[in-house]
Amino acid sequence: MARKSDEELQALRALRFNGMNVGVESGSDEVLTLLGKGYTAAEAKTQLLRLNRFGYDYCVNIIVGAGGHGLSEEHSKASAELYSEG
Repeated sequence: MARKSDEELQALRALRFNGMNVGVESGSDEVLTLLGKGYTAAEAKTQLLRLNRFGYDYCVNIIVGAGGHGLSEEHSKASAELYSEG
């Protein structure tokens, strides 16, 4: 959705496009890097807020355990924070 302009998102919404499934995967930048996602948690949050602004319904996918034992607490807390803010 980052590749879509605001105008494109608005036009899709006007056509009643809705119900996205967004693969954020983690709210932790370190975990996102380990997963090779190519974006930061802040960038993901920006995109979720864009969807909110245009009235989209969406689900967020978080990979439980993606941080492994070493990053599980950071991953869990950061993901919950991202989800609650987005």
